[in-house]
Amino acid sequence: DELHFMPVRTLADIEWLRKERNRPLLMKYFRQSRPITKKEQRGWWKHLNKENVRLFIVATKDGRRVGYVGLNPIDWRHRHAEFGIFMIPEAQGAGYGKRAIHFLLSYGFEKLGLHKIYSDVIDYPNENRFEIYRRSGFTKEGVYREHYVKRGRWLRAISFSMLASEFRRVSARHGK
Repeated sequence: DELHFMPVRTLADIEWLRKERNRPLLMKYFRQSRPITKKEQRGWWKHLNKENVRLFIVATKDGRRVGYVGLNPIDWRHRHAEFGIFMIPEAQGAGYGKRAIHFLLSYGFEKLGLHKIYSDVIDYPNENRFEIYRRSGFTKEGVYREHYVKRGRWLRAISFSMLASEFRRVSARHGK
């Protein structure tokens, strides 16, 4: 299934992001501790420094929205950015996440000239959600102990990153 990456630009786009992020199955993986209101989402979008973000909705060939991938914030001086990603539950397991990560890495390293792309991911006990990052070529940089509070529990976060030179090696190995 062919994927398209559409820049987030409209109020309809940011409302779709808000609704998806507020779904309980997804919200548990975000830093937010409660649902985001329309007013909060619009305020975030209005005050966002658009020079330091690149946000994309992931859609199938027929236009069905299946996820999101983005760089936010981008530090132009040090040439690094934090990435975020989610696939809606109905689209998980179809390989979209891996392809979206590759798109974002290619975009960040090749088009924007970044040096490093990183993220920290909430680590829920008994969930192995990190394999996609390892298979994509990310390096585990460390563990942040008791880093986020979700539902009254302290949870650790795992830090992952990739350097531009590592991306070039991984891409060359896979013929991309």
